[in-house]
Amino acid sequence: MAFLSMQELTDLGLRQHGEDVRISTRCSIYGAEHISIGSHVRIDDMTVITAEQPVNIGSFVHIGAQVFIAGTQGCEIEDFVNLSPGVTILTTSDDFSGESMVGALLPDSLRNVTRAAVSIGRHGLVGARSVVLPGVRIGEGVAVGALSLVKTSLDPWGIYGGIPAHLIKPRSQAILKIEAEWAERVAKNA
Repeated sequence: MAFLSMQELTDLGLRQHGEDVRISTRCSIYGAEHISIGSHVRIDDMTVITAEQPVNIGSFVHIGAQVFIAGTQGCEIEDFVNLSPGVTILTTSDDFSGESMVGALLPDSLRNVTRAAVSIGRHGLVGARSVVLPGVRIGEGVAVGALSLVKTSLDPWGIYGGIPAHLIKPRSQAILKIEAEWAERVAKNA
């Protein structure tokens, strides 16, 4: 996988970015001026990110191949989040009931669109090919299993999965201790 050079990263026109940001040369980014990226971030091949409102990506984040982030209403991805290949995050969605028309090319007066930002808390993990709908808050430490549909917010420190996603069991918080010990080692070696 080839990544953008420092010059190419600068030329994207991101609102801001930290150190060690690796974005595949095969990504598509629209609305870069609304996107902030922390440090130690990798965004893999064929990922598409659109932003009309702030899209904030924290530090130590991995966004796998073929992820789609439709951040037209904003998206917050906190530190230590992992989005597995094929994850879709939607911040807008048409009403499919038949009570209104569907399609981005139609005037809003004919459509009934849900518009709301999405956020994913620290240490969140969204499994491959899962879909996150507008307005969802995925709490800190949540792991979402592959092929899940997340249509409502998920409470922190749970393992969720299914269509729609539901709580399977609590998730261990041991990673918080591991993170603290690692941060302490890094600080001592700095």
